[in-house]
Amino acid sequence: MNLSADKGTMEDRTWPGNLTFQALVLTQQLVAIYTHCFSHFLNMCISKACETPAIRNMMGIVGYVSVFLSASANRANALQRGIADSNLIETRY
Repeated sequence: MNLSADKGTMEDRTWPGNLTFQALVLTQQLVAIYTHCFSHFLNMCISKACETPAIRNMMGIVGYVSVFLSASANRANALQRGIADSNLIETRY
């Protein structure tokens, strides 16, 4: 495996503790950066942030609002109309 020209990040999609591929890449390419799955990383960040009561409460409210809006097509359409009528910028999320 020739990794001499490769630079950037790498992700080991195996189970925790199995660092065989990671070890191989790092022995041949010292500038490689190991990253966990970004979904897992986001989950860890939110879990850590939720140790703060205000953030935990906000995440709970966002969850309730999400369930409320997604439970009805009429509510979802009303939200879309409200966004379209405002100066909010629609995101890809």
